[in-house]
Order: sequence, then structure tokens, then C-alpha cells
Amino acid sequence: MRSQREVEAGRGGIGHEERGHGEVKFVGKIAGQEFTQDARAAFYHDTQYASFGQIIEHEIEGQRVAGIDEYGAAWKPGPGAAERGCGAVHQAERALGEETSLRVQVAGGGEGDPGRMLGQAAGGAAGAAARVPDQQPRVVLADRLRADQDGVAARPDLVHAVQVGGAGQDQAPRARVVQVAVGRDGAGQQDVGTWRHAPSVASGDRTVLYWSAMLETVNPATGEVLATFPVHGRREVDAAVAAAREAAVWWAGLDWSGRRIRLLAWKSHLTRYMGRLAELVHAETGKPLDDAKLEIILAIVHIDWAARHARRVLRPRRVRSGLAAINQASTVEYHPLGVVGVIGPWNYPVFTPVGSIAYALAAGNAVVFKPSELTPATGDWLARSFGEALGVFGDSMPVFQLVTGPGSTGEALARSGVAKIAFTGSATTARKVMAAAADTLTPVLAQCGGKDALLVSADADLDAAADAAAWGAMSNAGQTCIGIERVYVADAVYHSFLERLSQKVSGLRPGVHREASYGPMTLPSQPEVVAKHVADALARGGRPVVGGPDAVAAPYVRPVILTDVPEHSAAVTEETFGPTVTVTPVADLAEAVSFANAGRYGLGSAVFARDRSAAMTAARGLRSGMTSVNSVLGFAMVPALPFGGVGESGFGRIHGADGLREFTRPKAITRQRMRPLINLTSFGRTDRDMRRIVTLVTLLHGRLYRPRRR
Repeated sequence: MRSQREVEAGRGGIGHEERGHGEVKFVGKIAGQEFTQDARAAFYHDTQYASFGQIIEHEIEGQRVAGIDEYGAAWKPGPGAAERGCGAVHQAERALGEETSLRVQVAGGGEGDPGRMLGQAAGGAAGAAARVPDQQPRVVLADRLRADQDGVAARPDLVHAVQVGGAGQDQAPRARVVQVAVGRDGAGQQDVGTWRHAPSVASGDRTVLYWSAMLETVNPATGEVLATFPVHGRREVDAAVAAAREAAVWWAGLDWSGRRIRLLAWKSHLTRYMGRLAELVHAETGKPLDDAKLEIILAIVHIDWAARHARRVLRPRRVRSGLAAINQASTVEYHPLGVVGVIGPWNYPVFTPVGSIAYALAAGNAVVFKPSELTPATGDWLARSFGEALGVFGDSMPVFQLVTGPGSTGEALARSGVAKIAFTGSATTARKVMAAAADTLTPVLAQCGGKDALLVSADADLDAAADAAAWGAMSNAGQTCIGIERVYVADAVYHSFLERLSQKVSGLRPGVHREASYGPMTLPSQPEVVAKHVADALARGGRPVVGGPDAVAAPYVRPVILTDVPEHSAAVTEETFGPTVTVTPVADLAEAVSFANAGRYGLGSAVFARDRSAAMTAARGLRSGMTSVNSVLGFAMVPALPFGGVGESGFGRIHGADGLREFTRPKAITRQRMRPLINLTSFGRTDRDMRRIVTLVTLLHGRLYRPRRR
């Protein structure tokens, strides 16, 4: 170990700083200490294992650190704490970061932290460190703890910790050594770029200490860290929902035209800055730039439709009361729910969540959006763009907010008491979301996976069918919930179709370059799933026509076409979510429909046939929420059509008029416009009244119905 005073002022500090944060030189007292064990900088051994979100009860330099965790359980210091002075954090000269590892944190005093300093350290390269989530212990100081602690005045200041040794962040002056800067107002730290954060708890002389995990988003093709986002817990999610409830009142109070013009302004913003958003989607998901633009275009079209049609779909409408209630004027109204929680996916991080966000906003709701932990930067861009678009209208409220984090953040949103959850993801995760939402009887709209089938009739245009099958199966590396994973072809044209499909698919190449047909697998674990499904199909007698087991080379998967695959294999029954497709001969469209309906999923489907009547009969017979005839994914491009599935593919609908109504509560209102002809709802009702109503009902509904004679 090195003592604190071994590092002199201005020596051994961070050197040149990249990305616009300027030159960084530490002037003042700097503490360096070697670290060997767990990553809990400035934590004693008995506090370093406290769970996320806990507020630890200790005393620091005479000030009380008190509170409870987000679930209401008070933390108790372990044995031995008293002998060490009950200090959870060393401040000023004692900020040494005890018992830490390569994930050590550097604490900077005062109003901010040194930010993400990406330059090489002046004292030499640090040892390589595995990519790990940023962990930022924070301290809220009501007043300075020591006279030699610069920049900590008589106001709450937030001291942040910045990870050392992590990919794309600070590097220690030399391997296994951490530096702690004391004071923010020292001359040596004036040029440090900072991120300001609001303290979670800061009142009076209270000092609060807690963990805040950080989330890294990376480029799936290169592994490059793109950005870092906080992991929001129950406390932060509840705060966002509370703010959204107030904003929802303001948003619902705007008239239809007020919401319409603001949504159209957002649409315009997305259109004008499409290139920037597409670059971000490309970097965060790996999909080709043009595919990212296509996704954004679809989102723009849906925002436009929702904004322009919300009033027509949701305005109050009169309904007939019937003879029995002829004295009543009856109306149906559609009222906003309040706050809608949206949990988005990573495969289409713009188009899919916008299908819920735009329609919920158009219906008069506020939205709290939790994007996938793989694509938080795209979600952040969407939320910020909405705020920027609304900026021209003057004062506004946080109608569209973002919370980031892994599944635990989604669980917190489901338990937060929002009026509805719109979820997109796997059926397995949907069940977890529903279980969490059940505590508050929060309804859930579930858009889950699929195992979509494409049916090819003997009279179909085979070139068009093969082209559609290739795009439906391979685009976005097969990571499409409505992608084609099964093809059933009439015997008479089976070999001809298979030859055409093979030709179209053989030339496709994954990659990150501009000429690539599609990108990498975004989810790191997905190549293994694809490999297992291919191996299972081959083990059961399947035959590869294009690709095979060697097609999987993470993070990329080359196209795979399998034939002779049994219907009970995983490649047919389970969602593969990769650039693979099975092709199976059938006698006719009727048998194809039977095979397609045998699975658990029922999201989308497609039928290719020249005979319009046969094609429509097959389309109606398919157990799926959507079907395209003589095209693939056509229903997703029509904003007026509802989008959703059945079975393991979920329930509820987004898009179209049904999608708007999904985010409202229907309100039935009757207004008595004249005295009733028969007094039924009164204790003053007479026998004569009952005889009259029975006679009327008998005349209206007592007719004897019999089968018609042929």
C-alpha cells in the first residue's frame, strides 16, 4: 500500500482527456492505494455487501447516515463496525478506497464527478479489466466534513465515483493503483467535465450512502462501449410514475388539436433527424443503416396516423338505447387511463415501442418508457427528441419519461401502479411482468414472440414467394417476432420453390460493413440458441440445403435453410430468432394451414396463391393475429390495422383504432331525457307496470324460431 502523501500535488494524475472534457490535472491531495479484493471503493468490509438500493445506517464524522432500502427493510451494521468507528465512507484524507479490486471507484468531491475521462493516464497504462457494469457509490454531504475538503460548502453536494479500469473509462495511473481526488474547487480540477445528478435523499444534516449500478450499452458487432446509463430501482421508477401522473392531467387537459400538433411536431423531428437516430440504432443493434431507417420510417407513419385519427376514433359516440330504455340518451366515451408503462424490446427499438408510445400519447396518456437493457441509448434518444419537439410550444410537463435498467427495472415499473403495462418480449418474460402487475391489478398488453409460417400454393408466383420468404426469414438476422421461420409448400412446386429460395439466400452475407445483408446477433446468447435448434433438427433427420452447424460464428450467423425437419423438432416448435428457416412439402393449402396452426404461437403469417378465394380462405383459417396475402409483413406497414397475436404470442392490440382504444377506458353514460313509459326502477313500481313490461318483452322477443325448410 502507498500512503496518501506519497503522491504529490500535480503528479501521477490523469493525463490527456479525450472527447471534449479538456486537460485534467489533479492539484491538491491525492490518495493512492493498491486494491486486491472486492469492488467497493470507500466501503468498509462489513458494508460492501449491502444490496442495491439500501441506505446504510452509520455515523460519519458525527453526522448520521440513516434511512431504509427501497423495500422498507432497515440495514444493520455487522459485527465489528463499532470497533472501526462505524464509518461507512472515508472522506478527505481517509478516502482511500479500502479492499477494492480492478472495479475500483474514484471519488471526486463537490458538485459533480470527473465524468467519463477516456484518455490514457499520465503515469502509465493500467492493467486490462473485464467489461463490467459501472458501480457508482454516491455520498450526499450537508456540509463539509473537514476543513481541508475543498468545494464542500453549506449545501448538499453530490460526490460521485467513477469506475477505473473499465472499458472506455478512466485508467489508473498504474496497474492496481487508484487515485482519489479531494475537493472539486481546486485549480487542478476546473476543466473536468461533469455530469450533474440529483441526490436521492438530501435534507438537513443527513448524509446518505447507497449504491447505484450503471448499465453499459455496447455495439454487438465490435464490443465497443457506446454509453453508460443508470440502473433505476423502485425508488426512481416510483418517482418517475408520480411525476407522470401530474403530467398526465396536463396532457389530458389539452384538446385534441393540442395533442395532435405536438405529436406531429415529434414526427417531424424524427423525420428531420432520421439520419442521426439511424446511426444510433445501427450502432446499438448492429442492423444495417438502411434497415434502421426503414424502421424509423414505419414509426413515423404510425405517429402520424395516431395523431390524425385519435379524435375520430375516441370521440364520444351515441348508441341506440332500445325500446325498453327509449327514455334514455346513451353515450360511450373513451377516457385516458392516466400513466402507461411501456417495456420495449431490443430487436426493433424504435418501431415496436412507438407502436405503444404514440398511441398511448394520442389517447391522452402520459408514458414511462423502459427500453431494453441492450438499447437504452435509442430509448433515451426517443424520449429526449419528444421533449425537444415540444420545446417550441412553451411550458410543458414530463409526459414522456425514460427509466433504464435490466429486468428488475421492468419489474419495478410493473409494480408501480401505472394504469397499464404495454410489454413486448418473450412469453416467459411476459409471465413475470404479469405476475408483478397482478399485485396492483394492473392490466397488461403482451406482444410476445412468434413462429410465423409462410404458405405457398401450387399456383403461386414462386419468384415472389421465394423473395418474400428470404426477406421474412433473414432480414435483421432473423431477429423479428413476425419473421418467417417455417415455409409449407405444395408438393407440385416444392423443389422449384426450394431452388429459388436457395439461390436468393446463398448470396446473403452478415457483417458490419455497408454491403452486408444483415448484421450480428444483438443478444449475445442468441447464437447458441440458433446452434442448438439447427443441431436438433439435423439430429432428427433434417437436411441442410444452405448453411449448417458451421453457419454459427458468433456474433454472426450465416443463412440456414433446413428441409426434412420433423414437426416436433425445436426448429419447428420453438422460436429460433435467427436467420434460419425450415421448408416442408404439403399436399395443399388445407394441410399447410393444419401444420401452421399446430404450434403454440400465433402472431403473423403469409399466404401466396393466385387464386384469391383460396388465398383468403387459407388466411382466415390461420390461427394468427395477422396474415399477409401475396406479401410478407404487409400488415405492419398499414397503421390502420391492429397488431397482435394469440396463444403464446400474447394478447391485446397496438396500432389502428383498436390500438388507440387499448389505452383508454370506455365510459358508458345514460341521460334520462323524459319520464319512463313504465316505472321499473322504483319502489313505487306497481303490478300493472310489471304486466306491461312483460307484455312488451314477449311481443319483441317471444317469437318461436324454427329451422328453415329447404
